[in-house]
Amino acid sequence: MITIVPIDNDPPYLHADDSPREATTDEDLTITVRLYANISTVPAPLSYWYNDGPSTEISMDPGPSYTATITVADTLDSLWYVIIARDIYGNEVTTQPRRVWITDNDAPTLVYDLTLKSAITGEMHTIRAEVADNIAID
Repeated sequence: MITIVPIDNDPPYLHADDSPREATTDEDLTITVRLYANISTVPAPLSYWYNDGPSTEISMDPGPSYTATITVADTLDSLWYVIIARDIYGNEVTTQPRRVWITDNDAPTLVYDLTLKSAITGEMHTIRAEVADNIAID
């Protein structure tokens, strides 16, 4: 009897990336990809970062598609990510970096109204306020 042991040296590949290309500050962004391997994939980590900042690695949830959810930081820097796909034989491939454009949709808020409560007709009246924003105040 002859026993044949299969050897898998084909790395998995990214079949499709269904993730949005835009996201907004302080909201969830779900990265969704479809991976293919000729044998079987193992949970794929996702590594993400903002422009030149440090990277963070998180696990992706397996299923028909692999998904991971990131709460977008309060920044206008682009979010970048790569996916490291591995199969059960240790074959591995890392995707090219993908960019997600970040926009700020959070309005500034009035913290304190510091304006005097009364004014005199014909004289200048200064309106003062303290405001806050997740990015910056112009």
